[in-house]
Amino acid sequence: MTRWNEKVNLITVITNASNSVYDNEDTEVIKQVYCATNSIAGNDFYAASRQGVSLEIKVIIRLSEYDNQNYVDYKGTRYKVIRTYIINNREEIELHLGSVL
Repeated sequence: MTRWNEKVNLITVITNASNSVYDNEDTEVIKQVYCATNSIAGNDFYAASRQGVSLEIKVIIRLSEYDNQNYVDYKGTRYKVIRTYIINNREEIELHLGSVL
């Protein structure tokens, strides 16, 4: 059973297409959800690093709360969602978080 003892912010970045030079800022939509965390397995870490990606942490959230967000804020650090993996009878999803080297 998954322990939902932490929170993360799922972040969707919406690019504003505007004709104005002054109104080109992206908009972020933030959704806070409960999660569980886990470390990255060694083989996943090394396979990703060979591709120029640094995997740092894995968070598990309810699948129904994930809407293909590209970024996650966890404990004040922003990570890119590198890979997803559906688990536990399609009720949960693992988000493998890291950065591109």
